[in-house]
Amino acid sequence: MTGNANGSRITLQEIDPIDIYGVNDRILDRIRGYFPKLKIVARRTELILPEVLLTVNCSSGG
Repeated sequence: MTGNANGSRITLQEIDPIDIYGVNDRILDRIRGYFPKLKIVARRTELILPEVLLTVNCSSGG
């Protein structure tokens, strides 16, 4: 996996992309459903996450 502030690329090695994406991208669509704000681009043996999303949990110390 490579990444920087503009995004990350995950290269699938030694695994069939169909095992990750599913037939007709069913598994990938399910992942997208769980993380609707995350943009995922699938290109053959590479997953591209163009944006890095940071979640900050702020709580008041009361």
